[in-house]
Amino acid sequence: MGLWRPGTVKAEPVVKLTRWQVFSIPSLDRGKGRDHHFNGRADACGDPGRVSSRIVSFNSKKMIGTTRSGRKYQLVGRSCPDPDPEYVWAHWARRNKVDPERVVNVTREYGSRRETCPSGPKTMA
Repeated sequence: MGLWRPGTVKAEPVVKLTRWQVFSIPSLDRGKGRDHHFNGRADACGDPGRVSSRIVSFNSKKMIGTTRSGRKYQLVGRSCPDPDPEYVWAHWARRNKVDPERVVNVTREYGSRRETCPSGPKTMA
């Protein structure tokens, strides 16, 4: 699967994520603490996988989060693991020198329990 940078925030101010999860990692740019990042499918944008910049705010009633870039992510449906977004997450984490042992799945903090996804889009080989 090829990987590419998403469009600009101006071109894509709101992204709907399905089959989403949220991961916590040691802060990349603040030197201490932890940052949370969305990961999921952004099918409407043509992305089988997407990793957000650091989450700066989250509205649990609307299930919309705003990231450091200013982009808003609408979390659609329940969270669940999916191989394509997880592949993108693994690549992003390696590129950003994130120790896999220090990654924590914090999806439950964002109002959804992790579960097995129903049948859906086929994964890319």
